[in-house]
Amino acid sequence: MSRINIRQVAKAAGVSTATVSRVINGTGAVKPETREKVMSVVEQLGFYPNQLGQKLRNSQSGMLLVLASNIANPFCALVICGIECEAEKRGYHILLCNSQSNPHREETYLKLLQGGVVDGVITMDATIRTDALQALIGKRPWVQCGEYKPGVAPFVSIDNYAAARQAVDYLIDSGRTRIGMMSVQDGYMHADERERAYRDSLAAAGLSFERVVYAQSVKSFEHATTAYEALMSGEEGCDAIFAISDILACGALNAAVKAGKTVPDELAIVGFDGVPYSEVTLPALTTIQQPMFEMGTHCARLLIEQISGQTHDNHESQLLLPWTLVIRGSS
Repeated sequence: MSRINIRQVAKAAGVSTATVSRVINGTGAVKPETREKVMSVVEQLGFYPNQLGQKLRNSQSGMLLVLASNIANPFCALVICGIECEAEKRGYHILLCNSQSNPHREETYLKLLQGGVVDGVITMDATIRTDALQALIGKRPWVQCGEYKPGVAPFVSIDNYAAARQAVDYLIDSGRTRIGMMSVQDGYMHADERERAYRDSLAAAGLSFERVVYAQSVKSFEHATTAYEALMSGEEGCDAIFAISDILACGALNAAVKAGKTVPDELAIVGFDGVPYSEVTLPALTTIQQPMFEMGTHCARLLIEQISGQTHDNHESQLLLPWTLVIRGSS
């Protein structure tokens, strides 16, 4: 069945299309009896105004573009939930791009920003892409989420260095002396900051054992198993593992249990992010809990306020949210 249009409504109500437009948009003077007649016809015909077209005529689309590096990552998924929830409260919807850090895909979607199909963008990609993204986005509304480069655009994240220091210092204070680390080399600022914190904590404690293994992917349990085996190889394996994500930590925990290690007696494991399944592993995973949903809501709020012309000082637009070290059975 074809979509009912404004001309059909006007004909059925015996008024002009301009009158129907004034009734629908709540603008201009319309007699009460005429308004009632038009709305009756609207209801009878099932007419739904083209909201996108209306907003485009007002120079806004009501759409926000979200460039997510990997929507299969539970961290990204929970942040996106927060973005969408806050956006809808403020009358906006989101267009999601699962970029996979693919420059061509990002460029294709950012053309929607340049063409006014979306009003602003939230990025969650590696900081090595920041300059390229900045060239494409220009001065249009933009918020960086998780990954950020100061001075480029407003951002919402946590202090990755301080959070990682807390996690590693906790392991040291628990009596662990051979602490290994699982990380990745994908150009992500958060991975570099967490590794820097790991090395600084060991140095501050005077521990000579230092072993970092880089998994091929932060989202693969298989790669986590390979990294675990590398950490435990040699005459002296680790008595604790700090992983930069819960996915890697859960993979290490599974590999340890399969190898006959008792966790946490022989081996303590700490992850990072606080995704839901960290609570249901056996034993449950100790982790740095990031405020993922709240990160998303703050990003959406900052972006929509930019779109509406509201300005922020550095304190308001550069947000580092609090995190929590959640201690569970794995440590």
